[in-house]
Amino acid sequence: MSETSFMQKLWSRQVPQLLGTYLAVGFGVLQFVEFMTSRYDFSGVWVDRYLLLWLGLIPAVALLIYYRGVPPSSNSKLGGWKRWLTGLNVGLVVLSACLIAGADAAPVTETVAVIDDAGNSSERVIPASSSVQRIAIFDFSNRLDDSDQDWWGTAYALLLTDDLRQRPEIITTSTISLNTYYDRFSAEQFSDINLATQRRIAERASTDYFVRVDFKVGAEGHEADGALYRTRDGKPVQTLQGASADIYGVVDQLNAQILNYLPLVDELNDLSTDLPVAALLTDKVEALEDYIKGTIAFRKNAGELDAPVSYFRKSLRSDPNCAVCAYALGDKLYGQGKKDSSILLLRLAVRLADVLPEREQYGYKSTLFNVQGDYTNLYRLMESFRKVYPYEYYPYQALEYHYEVTYGLDSAIYLMQTAAELSNREQALIRLYRLHLKAENFVEAENVIKDLEQEFPDEEVTSQRYAELYRASGQIDKARKMLEDKIAVDPLNVDLPNQLLEIEHTAGNFAAVEKLARKVLSNAVTRTDSTTAWNYLIRAKAGMGQIRAAFEEFDRYEASLIKVVPKNVLVSRNYPAKSIYTLKTDDYEKVYELVDELGNYDPELEELYRCYLPIQMIAEGIREEEELKKLEECEDKFTQMGPLMAQLGEMVKAVLTDKHDEAAAIVDEILLNKQSPDQALLFARAYRWTGRYDSAITVLEKELKSQVNHPEILLEYATTLHLQGKSVEAQQALSRALMVWENADENFRSKRIALELAEQIGLEVS
Repeated sequence: MSETSFMQKLWSRQVPQLLGTYLAVGFGVLQFVEFMTSRYDFSGVWVDRYLLLWLGLIPAVALLIYYRGVPPSSNSKLGGWKRWLTGLNVGLVVLSACLIAGADAAPVTETVAVIDDAGNSSERVIPASSSVQRIAIFDFSNRLDDSDQDWWGTAYALLLTDDLRQRPEIITTSTISLNTYYDRFSAEQFSDINLATQRRIAERASTDYFVRVDFKVGAEGHEADGALYRTRDGKPVQTLQGASADIYGVVDQLNAQILNYLPLVDELNDLSTDLPVAALLTDKVEALEDYIKGTIAFRKNAGELDAPVSYFRKSLRSDPNCAVCAYALGDKLYGQGKKDSSILLLRLAVRLADVLPEREQYGYKSTLFNVQGDYTNLYRLMESFRKVYPYEYYPYQALEYHYEVTYGLDSAIYLMQTAAELSNREQALIRLYRLHLKAENFVEAENVIKDLEQEFPDEEVTSQRYAELYRASGQIDKARKMLEDKIAVDPLNVDLPNQLLEIEHTAGNFAAVEKLARKVLSNAVTRTDSTTAWNYLIRAKAGMGQIRAAFEEFDRYEASLIKVVPKNVLVSRNYPAKSIYTLKTDDYEKVYELVDELGNYDPELEELYRCYLPIQMIAEGIREEEELKKLEECEDKFTQMGPLMAQLGEMVKAVLTDKHDEAAAIVDEILLNKQSPDQALLFARAYRWTGRYDSAITVLEKELKSQVNHPEILLEYATTLHLQGKSVEAQQALSRALMVWENADENFRSKRIALELAEQIGLEVS
């Protein structure tokens, strides 16, 4: 009689059948544990612990099933199966317990080192990423048919936002930020939107929860009724109800209900405040109303500052201790060019905010430093903000340019990668994508596009990003075709022709830019639609060397905006372009008149641009020896602005003192750190002046991949090729530049220089 095989024993002892039952039941329990964890927002570690226990016991269960009912045998080669089976099962249970113990919940706090205003270092406890709760707070909806009371909805939302932010582990996205998403969903700002749209916006804002509440204001006081919703599935997880004689009592009740639901971190209690909401903004209803109405007026029409300024003045009169009222008024007065009054009010706001929770004080101080031009302290403050509240996006945004010009593009990229991991993921990824384009990391840029497409799907925006990627990587025809195809099926989308304008302008196809810009202007419905196209029209005229026409368009453009944009904003915004265009003519000394005009509105900005003028002049091929003295006077200012500006200043000083090798060495260092791709022409000229023609050609050819017909680059390229003895190639490049400048003004310096070069290299010009 043959022996029973091992497989037959397994089957006869029902090991597969009973083990399958164990797995099936265990899987059902797993689903139940996942449901309970999701429903009540328990820590996800409980699912991990159960999974380890369930899977870890499979060997023990299998052995128990196999040996059940088998009598122990003292003659067994194993010395009695019962003893070793018991020991093995105990060992498996202990091992599973150890694995479960090792699957501890993620840490709820972290410790970071921070430096205070006095430069002293200390340690701070902050919430770990697993503890952070992100909440979107939308405008409350008015239950009554009375639009005069709608402002209360924004007041409720902003008060609740400030109230919740007293806990460091809670990140709130205010209704002001959320309203920036409304146009994507065809909704008017500060209007009622449905639950589904709110959930979509909360998803875009990368929040865990969102608040949707109705309110009613009557003779008996305030009432509110709504819920806290979980963003991922849109389910209500906490009922929110409040009733009180005033708005402050209701908000405090809603705040307590939300905090009662959320898993707060006991270790952070000492770092939290529990002030009544009336102490956080203003306890005067009249001041609250004017502040809210001023905020709404500004958000709906940022170009018209008279209305919000009037509201904010009234709010500060109603409550002289209202920090945010003083801050808002100071900020808007700065927009009107009243810098001294602005600084006084911002300093007052900082003093008044000293009693507010720490997180709120960062915004007040940063704006004051910005207006005062105290960038050293601004960046130090933002570094502290980032370390203590690493899940807030604002400090990363404020530090990005500083990192780029101080430490190089790679550092700025790393900064925004951190921001994408910890804060507003969508906004950080968008900035990361643009930084990769600037650094010419095209593969990485495409990977970021894919991440955005997967996490924040928007077919139209994705197509535009790919078109921009193709343009930046030199695939101009591919980018153009993609946009033209999109325009054909969506002719009313003004963003598409505006992006096509950017592609044609970058390529140096200025005639095509002018034609398309005029077409967009003729079809424009809103001021926003026309503004971008008008800017490209001005730039196209200047690119073709028609500087007089560019300034005429500037005059018409500013005249159309003067009623909605403060004069100081127009002057400061348009000075950079106007100064560059002026420096391209024989009348370049008129640039000093532009700087003087700027000084009438912003003396500090005037000082900055006066310091920058020598760099601009050298970049345009203008050598003025008296500018050397200005550079020396501005050394401290350049140092304050960061290493890049200091290096550019030193480079230009070296050029003006004929130390060209030293200038080229500085360019080497700047390019090594990927700090300033915007100065390609200046860098190429620095290499040419020191005789490093190959280095100059490398810089220029890199630019010509995307700026294929840019005449200024082509002129410099032809000049360098001529010095290398490559006359044919020089003629080809120069002829393309002269075609663009065919109808340039007679005092346009670049065309005259190009004609002189044409005579030297034997290029016939018709």
